[in-house]
Amino acid sequence: MDWKKFTIEKIKTPNEIIGETLEGFNEATNNLLNLSLFEKSEIELLRQKNGSSFQYDLVLHTKYMRSYKFVVFELFFDVTLYPCALKIEKGIAKNLDLTQNYIISENESQLRTSLELIFNTEKFNEIVSGLMKLSSLSKEEDDKIPF
Repeated sequence: MDWKKFTIEKIKTPNEIIGETLEGFNEATNNLLNLSLFEKSEIELLRQKNGSSFQYDLVLHTKYMRSYKFVVFELFFDVTLYPCALKIEKGIAKNLDLTQNYIISENESQLRTSLELIFNTEKFNEIVSGLMKLSSLSKEEDDKIPF
């Protein structure tokens, strides 16, 4: 059998698209907050009922309150990359008037549009503002400790 020459697709993976979208978020919050995409552990994958091979959590967090984390959404996709699914936090999904808390993106363009919608919701902005306020207070308190 003669094999054709295989090539790597020029399509970007869902986690690459999300990574590009997150650029500048830290600076936009005066370096108080971070949005990070974490790959789920093998144990978490076993617990999930979703059969997707690649699963991530997008987590809002701050170095000033290490015990706090807010999962904005979960990302699910397989080796075909698309469609991919976002399981969105309930309050954000409600802001988007979704009957379920899932958004399916068939391609890179739809994923970019979905991310923009999520990050522009009132709920997401309320959470970011509140966590910025709490982080700035925690930062001030930490600065007063003499050791």
